[in-house]
Amino acid sequence: MISTSYPCQAPNAPVIEKQRSTTAVRRIVAAGTAAAMLGLASVALAADADVQKLQAAAPANAKVLAAQILSRWAPVAQAAGLNMSVWQEQFTTQLSLMSLNSLSGLDRTEVKSDIDAKANYAIFADAFRAALMVRHMESKKGNAKLGSPTTDQVFIPIVPCRVVDTRNVGGQIAAGFTRNYDFYASTAGFDFSTQGGAAGAASTACPGTVNPNGGAPSAAMMTVTVVSPSDAGNWVIWGGANPVPTASALNWTGPGQILANTTVAPGGGRAGTGPGGAILDFAVKYNGPTGNAHFIADVVGYFVENQATPLDCITLTVAGTGTGTPGQFFQISAPTCDAGYTKTAQGCTVNSGANVPLLEVSLFFSNCIWFNAPATGVDKTFYHSESRCCRVPGR
Repeated sequence: MISTSYPCQAPNAPVIEKQRSTTAVRRIVAAGTAAAMLGLASVALAADADVQKLQAAAPANAKVLAAQILSRWAPVAQAAGLNMSVWQEQFTTQLSLMSLNSLSGLDRTEVKSDIDAKANYAIFADAFRAALMVRHMESKKGNAKLGSPTTDQVFIPIVPCRVVDTRNVGGQIAAGFTRNYDFYASTAGFDFSTQGGAAGAASTACPGTVNPNGGAPSAAMMTVTVVSPSDAGNWVIWGGANPVPTASALNWTGPGQILANTTVAPGGGRAGTGPGGAILDFAVKYNGPTGNAHFIADVVGYFVENQATPLDCITLTVAGTGTGTPGQFFQISAPTCDAGYTKTAQGCTVNSGANVPLLEVSLFFSNCIWFNAPATGVDKTFYHSESRCCRVPGR
């Protein structure tokens, strides 16, 4: 079923609309003009500089939070050396697609005055990935498995990476035509700019895209955008093989619109051929009788197969303190495992030849008990209690 987009009524400005399968919620955002809207005069934008208000059916406080987040972090992104025209365009779109719940967690992240811009931006990146996870969890319904009734899929959110932009490479896609693209990097040196995306080695330009989870992801979550279509139509997004699906990822109702929607693109496997030629990771088709349009894809996360991994174990040791009284018992409590770890074993060790027998190793009470038989005191620092702590890291 193709979701419906309602035309916007913002004069002299392109728009970005949020689409959902259950309802179409209007969001009007000036494409690339959020910096002007927020008073960021230092950010150079290629789009119309007129200030456009966020006119959406979403709660007003969500719009306020989105504006606050952009205003707070745009100067940091600029100081960290990011491409601001792309950054502004990406995050204006991403924040407009988030719920109040997702935005609230991101809004609690503050810029720190005692660290540099790159370190601050790393904090923002972590917070944004957390917000993407919240958005993903909000969208889950029923079985949380993708593409297989027997294989669990794990969602790994990343900071948005522009993997395709036909305004830079390839030009507009004509109605009825299909193109194939990569949505992840199999080598650190792969450059998405060959598809019009982020320039530079993927390991630095989009580090989260390099072999997610150690290999090819099963699917990618991406925000797809149509820019300057000459006629109505829709994008069909799939792995690239025949037959072409009938469901659309994004539809538009007329020329000149800028619309965005987040969808899941199943991986094509980079083998075989389809209507767009050699299959890569995903294909996009302009489904419509006539027209041309630009296509943009920003990956925001991957689905990967859950894999078993070896236990991650550490041994914690604590020594006794003081002197043991002759003819008396003394005990040393085992150290507590760190958060996320579970104690699987306990041990007691002695670095001394003194005649001090070990009486008890208590896993339940988490201690080691010795009896000081000699007539003289013993140095308890030679006596240790250990905890073996393990976790299942997962992958």
